[in-house]
Amino acid sequence: MGLSDWIKRHRWDLAFVDEDWHFHFIRSPFKDRWFADPFILSVSKDQVVLLVEEFAYSVGRGRIARLTVDRKSLVITDMQIILDLDTHLSFPFIVRDAGKVLICPENSASGHSTVYSYEDASRRAVPAATVCDYPLTDAVSVCIGDAGFVLSTYIPNPNGKVLTVFAKGKDGRYSPMQEIVFDDYVARNAGAVLLRNGELIRPSQICDGGFGYGLGIEFQKLCFHEGRFSFEAVERRFPPEGYDGLHTYNELDGIAVVDCRRYLRPVLRGILHKIKELIVK
Repeated sequence: MGLSDWIKRHRWDLAFVDEDWHFHFIRSPFKDRWFADPFILSVSKDQVVLLVEEFAYSVGRGRIARLTVDRKSLVITDMQIILDLDTHLSFPFIVRDAGKVLICPENSASGHSTVYSYEDASRRAVPAATVCDYPLTDAVSVCIGDAGFVLSTYIPNPNGKVLTVFAKGKDGRYSPMQEIVFDDYVARNAGAVLLRNGELIRPSQICDGGFGYGLGIEFQKLCFHEGRFSFEAVERRFPPEGYDGLHTYNELDGIAVVDCRRYLRPVLRGILHKIKELIVK
């Protein structure tokens, strides 16, 4: 590990949030890894099951894990890796289709986007189809009427101002249909599109001018008119004291979950960040 990587070393902590945005942090028994990008697989009286990015320091790349969280103690009681490839995996976006569960994790390092069929009983994720030949970053799908679309940024500019809408072609693969250019660095998705009071809401990441991602979350009203998408900012949320990052929000059955970043050496990381800004200027 180089000096820069040592200074920038960080971890993500998971938390449930209530309507007033109070953070109820989930306790992890693991000291050698962290979890981020939480999506809710199921909710019961006693537990919440999450699909997340797992990052073990010894492995050095993201994998997709299934976590069981006890609702009373807020402790992770079980962790199992369900998808492990040679490339980095994160953001396990969940699609529920006629009783089946599909997962579309970010795997931009592979250069394409693959959907996996997931069976929770066996804890197996099996490749189902390659749906896009772009290196998508934190892609989500949204249905408008009978039509399905994918919203995503992609490499080499995942944290910028441009969000691309992908439409499904006759071959079953998605290709660019529309580009939305924001005034700020809020193009990257921060979770699945939500339905609130009859309106579609897209959580987006507030990024750091190209230097980083996930400073906070901007919720945007999604509008679709005459075949075109547009977005209107509704509100912004930021991490609690002691954290400097917040980049995923998802909810299911009245439960909302987020992740919060904290640097292990915040003072040195701040100095390094200022130096990079001066060099760019």
